[in-house]
Amino acid sequence: MGARLGVLVGGAILMGGCVAARIPAGKESLTPPGLELLRDSYHLSPVVKSNGFLFLSGVIGANGLRAAATAEEEFEIAWKQIASSLEHAGVSTSEIVEIVSYHTDPASLAAFAQVKDRFVSQPYPTWTAVGVSWLAVPGARAEIKVTARVP
Repeated sequence: MGARLGVLVGGAILMGGCVAARIPAGKESLTPPGLELLRDSYHLSPVVKSNGFLFLSGVIGANGLRAAATAEEEFEIAWKQIASSLEHAGVSTSEIVEIVSYHTDPASLAAFAQVKDRFVSQPYPTWTAVGVSWLAVPGARAEIKVTARVP
């Protein structure tokens, strides 16, 4: 295993451009670049590292606060954000062990599965798709939450 270098700045640890803050009970809060406003506005951790796993907060494929024009575009934006968040924590999408997706329209599940399959491969993670009536971004079709193993 390679050594990981971090720099302590104002109580946070900077690792490879990703801000990491220590939080209680063996958890580490990670904020990939570009997600600081989300963290500060909603008081959440975009990524938490704990006990050998990374837990990502739900990701919606939006352009700012607007849903993407098409389902495929929305899902592509979301999966790219997931891949980027994992990469900043030193993990690839091949380490995803669980996907939970929340959908406002079951008709978009086929498009979701096609885009998902560009980012995950065998052995496949578990996947639970849940129908919901609304999401935090108006007009969004899906929100994706993943858990990944830290090798």
